Parts: sequence; C-alpha cells; structure tokens
Amino acid sequence: MINITDSFVNSFGIVDITTGGGPARATDLMVYKIYTDGFMGKDYSLAAAQSIVLMVLIVALTFVQFRYIERRVHYS
Repeated sequence: MINITDSFVNSFGIVDITTGGGPARATDLMVYKIYTDGFMGKDYSLAAAQSIVLMVLIVALTFVQFRYIERRVHYS
C-alpha cells in the first residue's frame, strides 16, 4: 500500500523533469494535472476538487488493502 500511495505522490518530479506532461499529455498523471490546473492555470477550485478525488481514491485503496488483502498474510 505504501508503494501505491508513493507512486501517486512522488511520480510528480519524474514527470515534470523528464517530459513535462509529454507529447499530447501522454504522461499527464493526476498529481501533475492538479499542479498544472492549480498553479499554472490559476484554476484553484478545480485543483482542490481534483485533490479531494485523489485523497478519496487513496483512502479507498487503503481500505481495500487493509480489509481484504491483509487477511491473506500469515506469519509463522
């Protein structure tokens, strides 16, 4: 779960430095879109709404992982 959350948040720097969103927004991730809409496009309300959607997505993935996937781990 930590790796999934990390991939949402820490992939921003890689995309920004290497491609800047890529040709035709091919590598435009959700975190990078929040940045471009909020800071470059000055549309703060859209960026805030996208941030809330990203937070809900991360919370839902965390819930699914703790509820269903952790049951399969057996320590012996």
